[in-house]
Amino acid sequence: MESGRAYQELTSCELELKQKAKDAADAALQLDMLWNHLAEDDIVLNNDGLPAKMESEMTLWVAELETKLVQFMRLQEKTE
Repeated sequence: MESGRAYQELTSCELELKQKAKDAADAALQLDMLWNHLAEDDIVLNNDGLPAKMESEMTLWVAELETKLVQFMRLQEKTE
């Protein structure tokens, strides 16, 4: 009786393992498809998973804001 329960539990675990392996394989396939799609569209991702172009655009935007802040601070100092 105990061996029957152990066999059922083993069978259940094997089925669960097979399903998880299938899910992992499906996810890997989808990830490969995504990478191929991104490569076809010349989209390069940075380490954070964001488009590298976006990172360079953000850098420019931050630099512009810093310049504006410096200009604003200079104007404020002149008015004081």
